[in-house]
Amino acid sequence: MTPVERIISKGQLVPLIFSQDAAAASQSAVALKILEVASAANNGVDEVIMPWDFDIVGVSLSSDSAVTTGSALVDPTINGTATGLQAQVDTTNTLRHRKTQPRYQDRGTAGQYVGCKLTTSSDFAPVTADVVAVVWVLAYVDTL
Repeated sequence: MTPVERIISKGQLVPLIFSQDAAAASQSAVALKILEVASAANNGVDEVIMPWDFDIVGVSLSSDSAVTTGSALVDPTINGTATGLQAQVDTTNTLRHRKTQPRYQDRGTAGQYVGCKLTTSSDFAPVTADVVAVVWVLAYVDTL
């Protein structure tokens, strides 16, 4: 029997990691940071410039504390515009959630920026929860 290999043809799956320390309630499409500088709020890098054409094919969200009320939702962005692919932690998915989609749904070109925005409900708790979102990008390295 011939072994089956799981290889992504002509693309490289790349995780882009975004986070927020102690996510507050009542946030609306706040840009998550890749890197915070000196742990200061709203001080850091919040987008990655892509050197190749790409597709956003997934997003995952994790919290270090179980959600007891409300929800936190993340939405990957291309040049600041939300894609509509979302993952959400709430009272059902208390610690983690993920969503995937086929290629060609949210395409970007070399030089565009990928980011991730966070929205929390007014009753989101615990507000001490740290959240990490991973935007999964399929980069087409053969387009050079």
